[in-house]
Amino acid sequence: MRIGRALSILAFLAVPASVAASGAGSSGAEFLRTAMGARPAALGENFTGLADDVNAAVWNPAGLGRIRDIQFSTMYMSYIEDVSYGYLAASMPFGEWGSAALSTIYANVPPFDSTGVDSMGKGSAADAMVALSWGGSFKPLVPTSPELHGICYGLTGKFIYRSLGGYRDAMGNTQTLTATAAALDAGFFWLADPRFTVGLMVQNIGSTITFLGDESDALPFAIRAGAAWKGLETEWFNATVLADVARPIDPDGGSLNVTWGGAGLEFGVAGVLALRGGYRNGPEGATLVGGGGLGWGPVSLDFAFVPMAELGRTMRYGITVRTGGISRKLPRVGGLAASAGAKKRVTLKWSAVPGAAGYHVEVRKPGASSFSRITKEPRQTTEVPFKGLKPGMEYGFRVMAVDENFDEGRPSEITFTVPVPAPEKPVAIPLLPAPAAPLANFADDSVNLVWTPMTGAAGYNVYYRRDRGGMRKITPVPRTGSTLAIKVKSAIGLEFAVAAINAAGKEGAKSRLAPVNVEVTQAPEVSRLPAPGNLGAFSSAGRVKLNWAAVAGAAGYNIYFRRGTAEFKKVNPAPKTGTELGIKVKNSVGAEFAVAAVDDLGREGEMSAPVPVSPGQ
Repeated sequence: MRIGRALSILAFLAVPASVAASGAGSSGAEFLRTAMGARPAALGENFTGLADDVNAAVWNPAGLGRIRDIQFSTMYMSYIEDVSYGYLAASMPFGEWGSAALSTIYANVPPFDSTGVDSMGKGSAADAMVALSWGGSFKPLVPTSPELHGICYGLTGKFIYRSLGGYRDAMGNTQTLTATAAALDAGFFWLADPRFTVGLMVQNIGSTITFLGDESDALPFAIRAGAAWKGLETEWFNATVLADVARPIDPDGGSLNVTWGGAGLEFGVAGVLALRGGYRNGPEGATLVGGGGLGWGPVSLDFAFVPMAELGRTMRYGITVRTGGISRKLPRVGGLAASAGAKKRVTLKWSAVPGAAGYHVEVRKPGASSFSRITKEPRQTTEVPFKGLKPGMEYGFRVMAVDENFDEGRPSEITFTVPVPAPEKPVAIPLLPAPAAPLANFADDSVNLVWTPMTGAAGYNVYYRRDRGGMRKITPVPRTGSTLAIKVKSAIGLEFAVAAINAAGKEGAKSRLAPVNVEVTQAPEVSRLPAPGNLGAFSSAGRVKLNWAAVAGAAGYNIYFRRGTAEFKKVNPAPKTGTELGIKVKNSVGAEFAVAAVDDLGREGEMSAPVPVSPGQ
């Protein structure tokens, strides 16, 4: 276990100072616990749920599934006691399938005095890791399952190397000891929303690391989960809030086996300046960190300030190069314009953006200070209709292109005032001229009218007159055809005319009057029915009961009443079909009744002789 004592020097230098000072348990390859990348370090190591650049290779390889350009990142840190750390990562995209990344970490301890350790001479130590990562999207794997298109997966394979110089064996020979191990990281990433992402990662699943048969040490295994929310994203400013929770698992026990959590904030200005801060409440206690970055084109210079409790502080410096530069965001949509249509409709149109998987549309209503998003999912077309907008009011419209990772491009914005429609002027439709006089033929007790149809006529009104009297309209609504059959008792003296109706419902001039053609011999006049006989009228209890003899050929009877010498008045509105009738009368004194038969053509026959009311029988 003497070699383990010597290695504890390097372990002390690798883990956070307060943890080492507390005598907490430690695993092999403690240098893997150090936060790599100046940007993640400045965010308080809360990067699992964001992982949106090449640093995802060590923080959550599933995040590589969203990267679509070649990226490089490097970090250097001068640690306590002149221990130096270096980190380098590079990624290569493979279309919509995902990205691969190669990363390496090294930690170097300068020669140190090992006096007091009997197996050590002048000591030195170094650690290194080389890793190959892959992050991919499920979209090309399951193109017909859109519910999985926002999920990415990732794997990292690691080779770990450690060396210890200055070791003296039993013969007194000085030599350098080495040890190796292999490990695997696995991660998942979920784009729950274009502005909200969630990540999960398992770190350092692998073999133990051993020097000279000394007791094996397990790798620093941990489970991490995190989330990120892009709370602000405009043309000039953006802000992202992050949170992580982690559970280290140290086989040797100690205070490292404590679940810790933290939060971070990144605020960007115009893609040039970034301010970062983070909070972490881990086994070493609560820690506040900070940092920032300056961007110019594809290059970003980052730094992080990380306190180390009583051991002071460290500064970490990094450079990240994105071959896509600031153009990795989709450009603004072009040709954004709004046009008004009928019925208060407005259509918003724009030009397609190469590489866009869809578009988000936002609206600012009159009087509102902010935009509201109307698209829950990116819209696939380059236009969107609006209806019910208020005339005379100004609306704001904003459109952003969205790539397949739900990353939004810079917005294009316009304002549009809905025009007030001009009052509709009625279209003057000219009246139609008079049609040609109709043909009117009489046959079978009907007059059959026929006239010539007119172009532009929506219908026709038909008029008649008898014996040169006044004109009367026959059709309650315009007739759509050009024929009409009219039942008449007699065609003698009848004349007909027709007027065309235009599309506005206005009637034009009437045709000339056309007499009925009666060349067809009419049936002889039927004689009138005789008067009913045996009419009797009897009063009883305020009622008068009438009865009479039936008339052959009668379809019904009309009953008439008078008092004194006054004119007769008809009692029944429609012909009575029976030969009896009861009538309520207040006073039957001086009352007389008469009856007339009615044939099936409605013609009334001769009236019976009036009879006075007799007392009841």
